[in-house]
Amino acid sequence: MTTAQTLLERTYQLLDACDLTYAEVSEGAGVDVNWLAKFKQRAIGEPGVSKVQSVHDFLETQEPRKSRRRG
Repeated sequence: MTTAQTLLERTYQLLDACDLTYAEVSEGAGVDVNWLAKFKQRAIGEPGVSKVQSVHDFLETQEPRKSRRRG
């Protein structure tokens, strides 16, 4: 039996695996870059479903890229 991932878990997984910069993700998802950095560090207790959904939806559309620095 498999356990379904929550939106939050899947978004963290996508963000951890992505090779885009914080600036690229924040611009593409329409969220503040400082919020995104804190979110990636799991430093936001309740990040808000609309922002998490925006990051998730943006990352789901991205093709993997190689050799990109984060930050």
